Amino acid sequence: MKYSNRSKKSTYGQNFLFNKELLTALLDSCHLQPNDNVLEIGAGAGTLTEILAQRVGKLLALEIDDSLMPYLRALEQKLPNLRCLHCDFMTWDFEEYFRDTPSVKVIANIPYYITTPIYHRLIFSSLPIEELSCMVQLEVAKKIIATPEQKNEYGTLALICRHKYNAEIVRVVVKENFSPVPKVDSAFVRLTRKPEASPVDAADTAYYRLVKASFLHRRKTLLNSLKASGYEGGLVAEALRCLEIQENARPENLRYEDYVKLAESLG
Repeated sequence: MKYSNRSKKSTYGQNFLFNKELLTALLDSCHLQPNDNVLEIGAGAGTLTEILAQRVGKLLALEIDDSLMPYLRALEQKLPNLRCLHCDFMTWDFEEYFRDTPSVKVIANIPYYITTPIYHRLIFSSLPIEELSCMVQLEVAKKIIATPEQKNEYGTLALICRHKYNAEIVRVVVKENFSPVPKVDSAFVRLTRKPEASPVDAADTAYYRLVKASFLHRRKTLLNSLKASGYEGGLVAEALRCLEIQENARPENLRYEDYVKLAESLG
């Protein structure tokens, strides 16, 4: 089935990638196995979907744009291990769907305008997501792998991703590869679950809450930012002293290990 530009809906923030050679190279960088269960978010016209389905055991492809479903339905007829759903990932109960699945990998060219909410929803879930490989804006990719040395990029997204995953930029993809051509370049980012990572528990929830609260008022000191987010100032000040963190430290001054210890200290 030939794809037409008339099928695109700009309201969904779609930028399609049709270069099969490039898509094949990106998938070569993923740790895909013939028995993998894979979720693709934002399947579009199915160019990546078709290549991906030929490499894995089961592929579930989601697409919100109803005008693109005929292309995906045609692929379903050819590929018995492919299932396509017309739904919005942000409201769909993916945890229930994969409840009895031992492990899941996510491969996607996700809509850029909801990149961070998608990452949050996946990482905060109870699912054992083994690998998360996505095409994102280059600016966002830099934020995902940032350290305190990259002060402008370092923040909530880097610390949330790093808690359970090792992150790397696999490849920078210039904007001319997409249709319609976006205003910015992109990057394919792979998050691989740490071997020691356990399912999300109360301690993880405390860590995620602390990180988000710390950067909610980025211009403030860490102490004042946490106080403004509802933490008891005296407890925070005492925890900082015990961890030998200066009271006037700012959120971007702390490393991942510091946030883990602070979250444990504050409970």
